[in-house]
Amino acid sequence: MTLGRSAQLRVGERPIDKIWYYAEGDKPVGPFSLAELKAFLSGFPRAEDVFVWRDGFPHWELARDVPELASFVIKPPTLIIVPPPLPARPSSSTASPTQGNQNHDAAKQKKELVGIGGWLGLLAIGQAIAPVKILVSQIQYYSGLEASFWDKFPITFYGEAMLNAALVIFILYTSYLFFTKSKRFPRFFVYL
Repeated sequence: MTLGRSAQLRVGERPIDKIWYYAEGDKPVGPFSLAELKAFLSGFPRAEDVFVWRDGFPHWELARDVPELASFVIKPPTLIIVPPPLPARPSSSTASPTQGNQNHDAAKQKKELVGIGGWLGLLAIGQAIAPVKILVSQIQYYSGLEASFWDKFPITFYGEAMLNAALVIFILYTSYLFFTKSKRFPRFFVYL
């Protein structure tokens, strides 16, 4: 059972209100009331670029150029709120305010590690134990080899000994960088 045309209209909406069309490709779609057209346009990603027409327009217009639709389809860009800068901490010296800000800015630019605490304590323990552990394991390895291996494969064992010595030096240097709080430590730790 179909409803009559008058039953299909919403309350307060007259057939004369349905004068709006929008273009979908090269086909006009409509007629719609202004409220219905706004509802359809809200589904378009760039509603301001949709062509619309109504009786009285000489030609199709972009929705952004139609006064009845312009405020609906043109939305301002998303507002990005930047938090205000934190106030500078007052310095303990009796320096002028401008010197205090300069000192604070210089301290910000040159951030250094302050101490070893929290999870850095575990890293410190590992960096202290690693050189000792590697040295002990190397001594055990080379003392357990038979002398005949050195005679049969001298290039292999001497090359391996040099690589292991380089590894020990690298571990010692990385530990040195850690305990001197060098900014180069993270890079060397990753290499290690």
